[in-house]
Formats: sequence, structure tokens, C-alpha cells
Amino acid sequence: MKIKGVREFAEVQAPKRLSRHTVDNRPWVVDLVKIMSSSMEVQAVIETLRALMGKNDDREILKTVDVPTLIFCGKEDVFTPCHYSVFIHENVSGSKLVILDNAAHICVLDQPETFNEVSMAFLREKGLYPS
Repeated sequence: MKIKGVREFAEVQAPKRLSRHTVDNRPWVVDLVKIMSSSMEVQAVIETLRALMGKNDDREILKTVDVPTLIFCGKEDVFTPCHYSVFIHENVSGSKLVILDNAAHICVLDQPETFNEVSMAFLREKGLYPS
């Protein structure tokens, strides 16, 4: 990436972050992800990837979470497969897990209507958003 820059990285990674359905039927969403990704500074991307590689094991912290927690996962997510979301759900007391069909890593762009509907219902149920 240091040599070729963020643009090529974004070209390759954008389709992997979205569902096959989105890639095949909503190419403008792929273009949006490419634009958002390619606008990032090279050093910021490198530092983010380094931080992810050296991340601490924070699994035990999940048991201490004491706030309403809504977890989304796209069935096609190759970066954070669903078993990670299931683990979080099993370890955060009272959490709600939603696994979306035709969705991948950026499920909010793959399934925006469903994402918004479920989020708003969750917030209303928890008294965090007025009815």
C-alpha cells in the first residue's frame, strides 16, 4: 500500500466488504465504499491495520458491559465472521443479535432499510428514542 497507495487498496477491498447481492445489483454502493476508502490517508490506513494486528484480547471485558447492546452481523462478512458476533452476544448480558441475509461487513450499506428499522425498534424498546 505504501507503494501503490490507498486507491488500489480500496478497489480490491470495497467489493469484499459488501454482499454479493449489493455488488451485483447496486454498483453505486460499491463505488461509494471505494470513494470513502480511497479518501483516507495512506498512513491512517497503515496505522489502523497495525493496531488491529496488535490488538489486545478484550474478550473478558464483554462480561462487564452493562448497557443496551445491539449487535449486527452480515452472513457474508469475511472480515468479522458471524461466530465472532455470536460470541459477543453470548458474553454481553441482555444483548440482541441480528444476523442479516444479503449483508457483509458493511451491513448498514447492504441492508439500510432493515438496519434502520431494527435499530429504531431497539432504541424505542430500550426507551432510548421517543416513540
